[in-house]
Amino acid sequence: KLGRLLDYYHRGSLDLPDGLIARQCVFSANGVSFEQTLGSATAAPLRRMLGRGPAAYRFLAQGLCYALPDGVLCLEELVGAEGGGLGTGLATIRGTPRGANAPLVADVDVALVTDNEGRLVEVGIQIAEPVILALELARRA
Repeated sequence: KLGRLLDYYHRGSLDLPDGLIARQCVFSANGVSFEQTLGSATAAPLRRMLGRGPAAYRFLAQGLCYALPDGVLCLEELVGAEGGGLGTGLATIRGTPRGANAPLVADVDVALVTDNEGRLVEVGIQIAEPVILALELARRA
C-alpha cells in the first residue's frame, strides 16, 4: 500500500489506497505533530479533522507538491510494522524547491506505527532543520 501511495503522489494524485491511513493518524516532523502547528485549541473539532488522518496527509502532500514541483520521494529499507507495530526506514526527497536554483536532496528517517489491521496510526519523520526551512520558503514562493 505504501508503494501505491508513492505512485499516486508521483502522479500528482491525492488518492489513498483503501485502509492505509486511520482517521486518527498523527503526522509529525522532528517531534512536532502537524495538528500542533494548526494553532487553535487542542480540542477544537476542526483542528482534529484537518490535523489527523487522510485530511492531514492530503494537506501535507499538497504542500510538498507545491514546494517541490518535480519532487521524487523514495522509501527505502523499511523494516518491521508487519501485523501491527513499529516500522522504521529511510526516505529520500529529491527535487528543486520552488524559487530556488539548486536541487535539494535530503535523507529523512521515517517511523510508521500501524494497528492490527495494517492502518497507519502514526507517521513520524526526522528531517534536518535547513531542509524544513527550504521547504517552507518554497511554499511561500
